[in-house]
Amino acid sequence: MNHPLSRLQTIELFLLLLALLIWIAMALAYSDSLESAAASPLAQATPTCPAPPAGCPQARIYGHQPRRYDMRSTFNEAANNALGNNGPSYNLINRGLPPNMTQESVSASRPIPHVILRGMAWQESHWLQFAEGVNDPDDRDACTLIGYYAPTQSCGYGLMQITSCMSDGCGWFTPSRVAGELAYNLGTGTNFLIQKWNEMPFIGDNDHTVAEQWYYAVTAYNGWSWCNDPNRDKYASGCPYPNPFYPDRPPYGEGNYSAFGYPYQERIWGWAAHPESAQASLHWLWRPTRVAAVPRGIFGLRGAGDWRPPSQTPKPVFHLLYGIRVANGVGPSIVLRNTTSQTLAADVALYNADHTFSRWWLGAPPNDAHSYPYRYIRLAPYETCSLPTADVFYSWETFTGYARISASEGVEVTLQPPPYSHKVFLPLTLKNYGGNCYNLLSLLFYSVGFSAVQAGV
Repeated sequence: MNHPLSRLQTIELFLLLLALLIWIAMALAYSDSLESAAASPLAQATPTCPAPPAGCPQARIYGHQPRRYDMRSTFNEAANNALGNNGPSYNLINRGLPPNMTQESVSASRPIPHVILRGMAWQESHWLQFAEGVNDPDDRDACTLIGYYAPTQSCGYGLMQITSCMSDGCGWFTPSRVAGELAYNLGTGTNFLIQKWNEMPFIGDNDHTVAEQWYYAVTAYNGWSWCNDPNRDKYASGCPYPNPFYPDRPPYGEGNYSAFGYPYQERIWGWAAHPESAQASLHWLWRPTRVAAVPRGIFGLRGAGDWRPPSQTPKPVFHLLYGIRVANGVGPSIVLRNTTSQTLAADVALYNADHTFSRWWLGAPPNDAHSYPYRYIRLAPYETCSLPTADVFYSWETFTGYARISASEGVEVTLQPPPYSHKVFLPLTLKNYGGNCYNLLSLLFYSVGFSAVQAGV
């Protein structure tokens, strides 16, 4: 026989079920709050950053440093003037030469070369906005990276190490955003670079989309002073890099040489060519890009005692001369001819067959005293200069490789075979089967370099 529950038992069962439901709901809510706190660092208390060094006008800000490989698109946006509200407004940039110079906006159709910004940011901070130092890993939380130069109590903030106007923004940027936002920092550095472009001597036709033409603006970003004169041969008190710049220094990133032995702009050009040295992971952060540099001999042409280049400089271009061999003190000569009415220059670097740097052509074999007769190569108007490759090797040395020459536009470059003590000229007739030649038959004289004894004369 079934006995129905009493009224009291029914009430007790209802209260028990209600208590169980409330307990389950509270447990679920607590679990959700734990997951939310773990997923969002903002739900936790933000750590307090230590005070910056004395003289630094902005506080350090706690933030997340993204993976550097994921930052490539941000550099593209900065180069294309596409940061929008994530960056400051850019100045218009000069284009062309006086009296026909105009101004335009940097844009996706006419961007700043991305490799320039990427190399500069690596030199400045190793692409870090939030870190204790440039050797820190990425994808972590940290405080604003600050570079501090004690003699002047100057402070560089974040990715592009922004120093100027960090008290008041000079009316065009917000200093606290420079300290606290990676993209805003990059945009601020990019606009400072645009301002330097507008102030510097002209290179080529003054086209900001051409990487070679940024050489002076990049120099000025660090400091338009004799501290970055590539021909400085004395200790420079008060310069960030006080050591002399020896003329035999290999291109930056291509030899075991102190980083303090290079002007700033040469470091950026070295990073552009060698992204493998700037890896933050297994991926390169940009494609290797060799950019011709303004030859060293152009600096100092403005006037006696003035380290600066002229107000207008031809664009530098690369020339490659293959098949160079030096042995027993004999080798071909590199012939440079200035085809213009202004003084030009060239930097001649010799590379081994495996593409490693060998030496510059500076007029004498290398030695410990750095006693080269020349620090650079200059060409007077319409001058022709012959550079025997054997002159930069000892008589017992051999060399097989090529020359990479960065020369002013207007310099013709050729390779002249070495002289022989005895020559026999044999006529040779060839038929032309096409191409750019118009003569069906060409009469050539082929020089055979063997001795008169071997030739039987």
